[in-house]
Amino acid sequence: MNNKKHINWLSVLGPGVITAALVFGPSKMTITSKMGADFSYSLLWVIVVAIFFMMIFTNMSARIGQHNRESLLTLIRKKTGRFGSIFIGVGVFLVATSFQAGNSTGLGIAIGEATDSNPKIWIVVFNGLGIVLLFFRSFYKLMEKVMLALVLLMLFSFVTTAIVVKPPIAAIFSGLMPSLPDKSVGLVVAFIASCFSLVGAFYQSYLVQEKRKSQGLEAGAGGHAQLSSTMGIVILGLMSAVVLICAATVLNSQGIKVNSIAVGQDGSIYSLARFVHGGEEIEDLIKIPNPFEQN
Repeated sequence: MNNKKHINWLSVLGPGVITAALVFGPSKMTITSKMGADFSYSLLWVIVVAIFFMMIFTNMSARIGQHNRESLLTLIRKKTGRFGSIFIGVGVFLVATSFQAGNSTGLGIAIGEATDSNPKIWIVVFNGLGIVLLFFRSFYKLMEKVMLALVLLMLFSFVTTAIVVKPPIAAIFSGLMPSLPDKSVGLVVAFIASCFSLVGAFYQSYLVQEKRKSQGLEAGAGGHAQLSSTMGIVILGLMSAVVLICAATVLNSQGIKVNSIAVGQDGSIYSLARFVHGGEEIEDLIKIPNPFEQN
């Protein structure tokens, strides 16, 4: 009985976790790492604000998906007319296409670096695999399980790293007090734009409907849509916060400001960083310390 309840609880997380995985892409890793490396813990409050508003919009979208048989775009067409639905639909398509282009490129580069092969090959392979999966009858159930496993793996990895690097608790709480350090506005805007994703919230209604269809339920049935949405966005915020905290603890404490990342042949990670040495500002490749290595 307890095992069944556990499985059902994980199933409830499905739509919200998929949205979290959708929003937490390469851009989120880059932006949150740079926020922590450049400004320590002082921008931690931005994550709380962005997650709060993202949660409101995803919950709204989840309720729409839960209580309607028609899709969100169909409802918009009925309310605003054909032009409104086409305008929003094309906008969502362009945003999703741009977002996926970044994800595909990031994935191709990562796998290419790991296997010492051409990244373009992996971009084509994984995009082709994604298209093929669309034709599976149980596509949603498969996607839910894969995304849940990946998000839990990422969360476990980030939290484990945070435990190992031992960030100062007092500094973390101080970062929850709103402040805007000099030259931080650009990063704040970038993070809010990438985290407070209206397209991600829009997609939530479709995920809720697919979940309901996979369970054979009618519109209005199943009362976990908002809970799933809330938990997914909380997980998104937790992952973002932990990445920022790790970057602040490991990189900012050494004065390393991240501009770009490179991987050496030995697997070591290097950052193109600016730092002050002998009274002069120098730009050079700096090896990022591995928190798991014993001194």
